[in-house]
Amino acid sequence: MDTSGEQQFYVGAKTVLQNATVEVQGTAQIDGEFHGELKATHLVVGEEGFVSGTVTSETAEIQGRVEGTATLSGQLTIRASGLLKGKVHYGSLSVDAGARLIGDLATEDGEAGDRPKRESRSKTASSKTESKAESKAEKKAEEERAAASQTTDEV
Repeated sequence: MDTSGEQQFYVGAKTVLQNATVEVQGTAQIDGEFHGELKATHLVVGEEGFVSGTVTSETAEIQGRVEGTATLSGQLTIRASGLLKGKVHYGSLSVDAGARLIGDLATEDGEAGDRPKRESRSKTASSKTESKAESKAEKKAEEERAAASQTTDEV
């Protein structure tokens, strides 16, 4: 649960809201399941929380799962236990090691009224795949240079 302030809207563990439309001037804490449209100043999804649908908020801290469309004008924080999957638009991003962020991602350019700048199709907190690909590409380039050098030496 969010200890930094009081929640104006709370979905407790083992509670399921279906086809809901909620607008909160303050913090919404989701520890159960929420399916629908949620607008809040700040969203906290607890470790056991699940949100499916459309989320609009200034800031969010994701410890559980969010699937669908998320639009955040400010800071999006995804904790190690968190999963955010879908179409995501954010002002700034913080992703803990182990967190998962999957989908169509975009961020603001920083200029008011500008169209969002497309960042990538998918991101994860782990860069192991990128590191392996870079290592393979470097190894292949090194092998090609060595083969070219041998060919030049033989001539």
